[in-house]
Amino acid sequence: MNKLNPCFDDQAIAKSSDCFTEVSHKKASLWLKTSKLLQKFLFVLTKEPEPIIRYKKSSFGNNYWYAYDPKTGRSAHLASEEEVLIWLEERYYR
Repeated sequence: MNKLNPCFDDQAIAKSSDCFTEVSHKKASLWLKTSKLLQKFLFVLTKEPEPIIRYKKSSFGNNYWYAYDPKTGRSAHLASEEEVLIWLEERYYR
């Protein structure tokens, strides 16, 4: 019996097609995992950056919204949620 590779065992030679099928499935599984990993990597590289929006409090105690668009480098200090929504909509029409 060959302990390194059961496909070369004397008894397994008759079942060699099973061994090759198992190897084929392992290669296909490895290819599928590699392909999925590559797709995720490419998605991260090509994904459009999302705007960053934070609700903050100034040193004077005033609350405001800070918005930053990494795609354009623009930022804004906004007083209300409505202004944030308008700022976001303008982002898509520029």
